[in-house]
Amino acid sequence: MGTINAYLQRKHGTTLKAMCESMGLPERPKRTKYDWTLDDAAQQIQTFYEEKGYRPTGADLTELDGWLRYHHGTSIRIIAEELEIPGRHKIREGIEDAINEVQSFYDEKEFRPTACDLPGLNYWLAQHHNSSVSRLCQELGMPGGRDYTRTMESVENKIRKFFAEHKRRPTKKDNRKDDVWLKKQGSSLSKLCDKMGMPPACP
Repeated sequence: MGTINAYLQRKHGTTLKAMCESMGLPERPKRTKYDWTLDDAAQQIQTFYEEKGYRPTGADLTELDGWLRYHHGTSIRIIAEELEIPGRHKIREGIEDAINEVQSFYDEKEFRPTACDLPGLNYWLAQHHNSSVSRLCQELGMPGGRDYTRTMESVENKIRKFFAEHKRRPTKKDNRKDDVWLKKQGSSLSKLCDKMGMPPACP
């Protein structure tokens, strides 16, 4: 609006504010001043976490996040981290939920998760069971290392599954991790597909 105001002053000797007043236009409503304190904000965040089971975001508490940014130069995320509230994750009822989460990760990724893979779960285990993702994996007898569970047989099974689903052999782009592992074994994804009698990929 600065350009319009300058034009009005230069050409008509008036201002945008004066023109709006002469037209009877209402003034912009003043910003609402909340009576919150930082302690109130921290309590709202803590209460949300206790009720919902996960850390709130700015989208969950829009007014509070805006107030924090405008008046204190901070945010819900920063205060939640100061309160050591973990990031968004599902509500867990007990240790069985934690075991299922670890097992699901292992089944899907084919390697044992670490605290970096499941930070929310790791925090929850430390708070509620004096444990950790690593310790839980050990108790479940999961082998360590990301490539520990990968065998030639498991890779071949993944290739067969991929072929059944996509009607073509996988390429390095489809499965880079297995290709890297196979190269350490003196092979490659392409060579293994040839060995298994898979038809060549379409050009």
